Amino acid sequence: MTDIVTDTKEFTVTIIQHANVIIKNLTTPTSVESGEDFTITYDATNNGATDSCYGRVVDVDSNSEIANSYWTESISTGSTKNCSIVIPGKTTQHNLKIEVGYQK
Repeated sequence: MTDIVTDTKEFTVTIIQHANVIIKNLTTPTSVESGEDFTITYDATNNGATDSCYGRVVDVDSNSEIANSYWTESISTGSTKNCSIVIPGKTTQHNLKIEVGYQK
């Protein structure tokens, strides 16, 4: 038996490229006085496609976002957003993480 082609259709599937945001140049204090606010700074660099990006600081213990730490911005390929965030003081140890990424 032989296959006989009677029709064909070509098609293309476009791959959507997204941002690839990474954290660079993170600066944090190693210790602060009890209840004292402190500032962290970092750069969010997009090594992927231009996209709507975001960042935030999260308290690891409560999995809650630190107030006023969330941002969104379109970051072009190869560009960097400089971030500076004041972390409210508390009387116990801070266990924090920074999250960056893109929005769908």
